[in-house]
Amino acid sequence: MQDIKTIRYTTDKDKGSTLTIDMAHPKWVELLKNYTGVYFYQSMPQELYDQWRNLTVRFWNHGHKKKNLGRVRNLTLDRLRAPFVMPLFGRSYISEPELLTCGSNRFVANLANGVGADAIPLILLSDQPPTYPGWKELASTDEFTNLFQLNDIDHEIIVKTNNNVLTVSGSKLRHYNYDVLDQARQWAGLSESVLKFWEKFTTDDKIHITIFCTEKTRSFIQESPLFNIKYLYQKPDEWQFSFGKILGADKSKNFICTGQPDLYLWLYDITEPVHICLLLLWANTDNAVYYSNNKKSVLIDTSHGSSILIIGDWVK
Repeated sequence: MQDIKTIRYTTDKDKGSTLTIDMAHPKWVELLKNYTGVYFYQSMPQELYDQWRNLTVRFWNHGHKKKNLGRVRNLTLDRLRAPFVMPLFGRSYISEPELLTCGSNRFVANLANGVGADAIPLILLSDQPPTYPGWKELASTDEFTNLFQLNDIDHEIIVKTNNNVLTVSGSKLRHYNYDVLDQARQWAGLSESVLKFWEKFTTDDKIHITIFCTEKTRSFIQESPLFNIKYLYQKPDEWQFSFGKILGADKSKNFICTGQPDLYLWLYDITEPVHICLLLLWANTDNAVYYSNNKKSVLIDTSHGSSILIIGDWVK
């Protein structure tokens, strides 16, 4: 306990009791290194990426937090414009799988933009050298600050203990669009816009969507309990991305007027698994058509106007 300088216990009738610990170490990496190793990956290991992606998709398919949709969608749009400043943080356990302890919302936003493991940095706490190659042990907080160009950016790192194991549980940039007093209200408004879009196509807790694709593409589409999917197979030599088809979608013979809002997804030349739940982060009530940067997907709301939004490469 030589790192603890002072402990201050404070009571407050309005805010409740607090315990503040003043540490002798002003640097968080140096402090952690007294208890565990701090390892840096410029590119997160592919095995961890696949493991955490599968867990994330399962969560969003079964138990995503509706109130959190606005916040994650905002991060998703941020990632479309530029990479995140902060890395992901994880914890390695001796007899258990590695856990993502901080940055889960950023990770979902990366997935929704098609960002691969090679473009996602990771800080991993581990009591012994990690089993995945490619790591570098961090020597100091200054090294961390220089790696992520944080010298001129106020930021915050939160470290907690879980069953006597140290983990990084929080990280954020200060004076940022999330570091405001009315952030909860801001995200709630965004969440409401996203939910209203999907509610138009929801019956019996299922989102009804028609997917236009080739039979080969169909083999890549992963089933989701959130969606009731109807497939309309297209001829491979005729099914290609076309702005003309998008602009004339409402005149297409494939569209049958049901008197209800209809939702269509066009997929082209897919070569990797498709997780439909990632679409939850892109659509809202402001637009009618959403096409991915790589021109492999087009989402069309037939009940809306003609406004178009370019989205990230959530499919490949």
